[in-house]
Amino acid sequence: PTEISYMHYPKSGVLQMISPLYWGRHTLDINSNLVESINLLAIRLTMPRQTELRIDRFFGDEIFAGRRFNRGALGIQGQSQLNKQLAVTFLLRRGSYIYYDPQAPYQGKGTRAELGLVFQPTVKIDTRFDISYEDFFRSADNKKIYDYMILRNRTTFQFNQYLFVRGIVEYNTYWKRINTDFLVSFTYIPGTVLYLGYGAEY
Repeated sequence: PTEISYMHYPKSGVLQMISPLYWGRHTLDINSNLVESINLLAIRLTMPRQTELRIDRFFGDEIFAGRRFNRGALGIQGQSQLNKQLAVTFLLRRGSYIYYDPQAPYQGKGTRAELGLVFQPTVKIDTRFDISYEDFFRSADNKKIYDYMILRNRTTFQFNQYLFVRGIVEYNTYWKRINTDFLVSFTYIPGTVLYLGYGAEY
């Protein structure tokens, strides 16, 4: 991979840093003898409150099942620490994707969106809420193949330096399933950790 970036620090104003970026990777697929290329052009903006914003454009392709598919996309993502207790992250990307059927793959397009909220009311409690959405349309006839949403919460309670409890609950609208995962971790001395966990699907 190759990465080239430049960082500019304005002397005044809301923007603390402006950084254009290029990232590229070119790989030879031995089975098909085709070259797979990904090129990313982006600009990153840094602002107060640990606020970061990135606008990017992907150019490239992917080799799958001996065929070349377009993987170009346009996206925006960012994060911000709104206050001491609350932070937010987001991502929105629209581009070309692949239906990964080894026997009959085909080109498609779709949208991916994510929103995350991190809430830390005290130093001992940390909880994160995430909403993810994704859809896929077949390029040949613009038919919708699927769309789904995932709702997820992860909450951690740190009793002390030795003991913490973590719980994860996730709901997938496509499979209409709830997955749960609970974990207790106890560290007696560094390098000696006891885990007790339980997971279930409904």
